[in-house]
Amino acid sequence: MVPSQKKSIIIIIIIIIIMSAMVWRQILGKSNLQSGFQSHHWNSFIYFIKAP
Repeated sequence: MVPSQKKSIIIIIIIIIIMSAMVWRQILGKSNLQSGFQSHHWNSFIYFIKAP
């Protein structure tokens, strides 16, 4: 593996971890964890279907 390629993969992984952490903070911030997770999941799912 090329060093520059390896570096970019590490950066991508860090970005994914930060984004997922932010999402979990929003979910955990809601009073009802289960409904918060389900609504977020469905919003993402609906957006994915509607996306061209």
